[in-house]
Amino acid sequence: MATPVTRSLALNYYRGFLRSASQFRTYNFKSYVQRRAMEDFRANKGQSDPATIKQLLFNAKQQLEVVRRQAMVNQIYAKDMNVLEVAKAEKALGLA
Repeated sequence: MATPVTRSLALNYYRGFLRSASQFRTYNFKSYVQRRAMEDFRANKGQSDPATIKQLLFNAKQQLEVVRRQAMVNQIYAKDMNVLEVAKAEKALGLA
């Protein structure tokens, strides 16, 4: 069972992944990061070995840093919105 400190750290990393995913302007990257974060965190939810948990948290921190950098690059060099993003934006504005 994870200690409260590691649990809160894991939740912070998970929220960080989801926040970073929302920074992507490209739908495919955004959904990939969200899906990958959910799958990876759910797959390792039952880990109880402290050494394994420590390694997983270290890996999560490194991957989160990579995702944050990629989100910044994606914002700088993003292309126009695709069909799904246009439809979502129109729906949010009440145009659809």
